[in-house]
Amino acid sequence: MSTTRFRVGTVGFPAAKKKLFTDIDIVEVQDALTSPPKTATGLKLRQEAPSNFSFSVLVPRHLVVPVQAGTTLKGEPERYGGFLRSQENERLWTRTAEYARGLGADTLVLVTPAEFTPTTANCDAMRSFLTSVDRAGLTIAWEMHGPWSEDQSARIAQDASLVVAVDPLHDEPLPGPRAYFRFGPFAAMGSRIGIYNLERIAKAGEGFDDVICVFATDRAYDDARNLRKMIAGH
Repeated sequence: MSTTRFRVGTVGFPAAKKKLFTDIDIVEVQDALTSPPKTATGLKLRQEAPSNFSFSVLVPRHLVVPVQAGTTLKGEPERYGGFLRSQENERLWTRTAEYARGLGADTLVLVTPAEFTPTTANCDAMRSFLTSVDRAGLTIAWEMHGPWSEDQSARIAQDASLVVAVDPLHDEPLPGPRAYFRFGPFAAMGSRIGIYNLERIAKAGEGFDDVICVFATDRAYDDARNLRKMIAGH
């Protein structure tokens, strides 16, 4: 019998909170897409959820990409993005970590877009920033887009102590105690994920101590609920 702890849920809230709090284990909160909400907002959501319900938190995109015109963030716009060791980026990180703590979350989700390519400058900046900031005991799950090779992403993950987030139907997770499975809208192409692929997902999690699986598919609530039921039945 597997000793892996699976937490299965959704990216955001694709159904009523009451249903999600009953039928799944975790929500990856997207409120921090551009700037983190106030800590009080996280505390309020924590109070609404059952004590055994989990959250993970998306890191604001402006840690990685430049601020666009009209964005209301404190400080100088040019000092956001690119993992710059700036007061602006560090404040963004600190506020996100505080919000995550208010939620009782144990994982931050860092998504780098395709334009953040694996140049030496980008890799050095990312490594320098992530190894210098206070993580407050939080795990960082990293989903990269763009032309990253497996060797490049594995090297950064090792250097900066990251969990590489993958869709295990397409990519092998890196070995380690934790895994973060993240399924985008194209994972099921508009339909529910079938039993064969649910079995593959469960199989991919074997050998890890802790696995988080979150769905951003068209049927995210159904996919998460079905996977959770299947794992519970094993």
